[in-house]
Amino acid sequence: MTTATSTPAGAAGAPGHEPVLGDPFGAVLRRCWEGGGGRDLAFEVVERDDGFIIAQDAGKYFEPRDQWPQTEQWAVERAQGRVLDVGCGAGRHGLALLESGHEVLGVDSSPGVVEVARERGLDVVQAEFTGLPEGIGRFDTFLLLGNGTGLLGTPERARAILDALAEVAAPGALLFGDGLDVPTPPDRLSYEQWNSERGRPEGFVRIRLRDRLLASDWFEYAMIPPSDLDRILEGTRWELKSVEKSAVHYLATLRLRD
Repeated sequence: MTTATSTPAGAAGAPGHEPVLGDPFGAVLRRCWEGGGGRDLAFEVVERDDGFIIAQDAGKYFEPRDQWPQTEQWAVERAQGRVLDVGCGAGRHGLALLESGHEVLGVDSSPGVVEVARERGLDVVQAEFTGLPEGIGRFDTFLLLGNGTGLLGTPERARAILDALAEVAAPGALLFGDGLDVPTPPDRLSYEQWNSERGRPEGFVRIRLRDRLLASDWFEYAMIPPSDLDRILEGTRWELKSVEKSAVHYLATLRLRD
C-alpha cells in the first residue's frame, strides 16, 4: 500500500519556491551513464533568465568519436603532447586521446561530472577554470570543446580563464576551442533587446542548468562569433592562429605567444 504525502509549506520545490541549489549537470550525466550512456535516457535542461527553457539529450556527452561535430574531431586529431581537457564533462574527448597514447588530465567544476569521468577511466581534477590546483604541471594542448568558447563568459572572465591556462602552458602550446556561428534566432531577438535595456552586452545570456528539483547557480554564457575572438584575446598571452568552419560550428586554434 502507498501512502500519499504532501510537501511541507515553505519546503524547497513547493509551488512558488525556488529549486534546490545543487549539481544538476552531474545528476543528469550520472543517470545517463548508469543507463548505458545512450540517447533518450536523460536530458540536460537549460533555463534562461527570461524563462525560456530548452532540453538537450545528455547522450551526446557519451557519443563515439565518429558522431562528434567535425570541429571536435579536428581538435582531437591535432592535439599534441600532454593535454588538459577543460570542462571535460563525461570525458569523451579525453578518453579518445588516451586511446591515441596522449597523457590527459580533465578538469571540471561539477563534482558529479568528475565522478562519472573518473569511472570511465579519465584522470580528472575538480576545480574552477580560474583556480587550477598547484602541481598539475604544464600542458602542450588545451581543449575547450562542446561549444566550449561559450564557457569563457564575459570578456573579463575569458581573460581570467585564458591567463590561468597560460600559467600551466608549455612553450608553443595550442588551445582548441569550438563554438557556434549562426544568425541570432528569432526567440533571442527580444532577449537581446531586453539585455540592451538592462545595459548588458550583446551576445551574452544568463542561464542555469536544471534537473528535476535541482538547479545550478546562474552564470553567463557567451555567444562568441569568430569575428570577436581577437577582441577577447586582447591583453592575454594567446594569439589567434586560425578559424575553421564546418556547418554551423567553428574551431578556433590559439597559440601561446612567445
